[in-house]
Amino acid sequence: MVGSDAALVTGFLAVFGHCFSVWLLFSGGKGVATAFGVLLGVFPTLTAAACAGFATWLIVVAVTRLVSVASMIAACVVPLTTAVVLYALPGEVTDHLLSRTAPAMTITLTVAALVLVRHRSNIARLIHGDEHTVGDTSA
Repeated sequence: MVGSDAALVTGFLAVFGHCFSVWLLFSGGKGVATAFGVLLGVFPTLTAAACAGFATWLIVVAVTRLVSVASMIAACVVPLTTAVVLYALPGEVTDHLLSRTAPAMTITLTVAALVLVRHRSNIARLIHGDEHTVGDTSA
């Protein structure tokens, strides 16, 4: 495994460990913030993808006041933006990135899927109209 591949796998394991903590009997968070930090720290070439995901999150929260919806949409935006960064940038910028395409796409798609799976309960609450919104004090 190449060094940066090991870093990507380690970053994914950090997200996975946050979602399924041994110390919390394999429960835990949804992995969104951890994934954002890992993307910035482990694969800084994809800072644009991470920032696009965060910007999307901010916009969706501002419009819908639903953090869960914002997190799920942002998680889906990151692989799309990753593909744009890896395939659409010109010449010298992408020459060294093309060798990183498979690991980067695999990790961002896997993390996006993990985030969506971790939001199952939120999806159920959204369907039933019971999801909490930002500023909701009735909880």
